[in-house]
Amino acid sequence: MDLLEYCRDRREQLILKPQNEFGGIGVVAGWECDDRRWAELLVACHAALAG
Repeated sequence: MDLLEYCRDRREQLILKPQNEFGGIGVVAGWECDDRRWAELLVACHAALAG
């Protein structure tokens, strides 16, 4: 299982936190968004890391 799949499957248990922000800016709790939005955020995070 790859990391994106793992994160998609466990949305309700995870929090996304940007590495370049602080003070809670950009933090998203998986249980506060739907599957579609979570998937969009994961793809965006992955693309940012691949840079």
